[in-house]
Amino acid sequence: MRVYLANVKPIESTYGAVWQGYIIGTCELDNAVRKIIFSTYGGFFFDPASRRYFEIPDDLGLRKEWHAYLINSLMAADPDATIP
Repeated sequence: MRVYLANVKPIESTYGAVWQGYIIGTCELDNAVRKIIFSTYGGFFFDPASRRYFEIPDDLGLRKEWHAYLINSLMAADPDATIP
């Protein structure tokens, strides 16, 4: 996961992002567990603590790999999950 998140870029938008589906996850940052909302299609995620959106850069073709990683991780954790 660190490979994909190492070069994320903030999305500067007053309108937010367009959601087509999401997966809720957690991470540890600065010794605190934080909720993160990952888009299943858009290559971005939302950090509710900072109220900011970030995107996975597509300049290296990582967005497609990120999507596959996210879906495969979800299916490994819950084989009965429904993917939108």
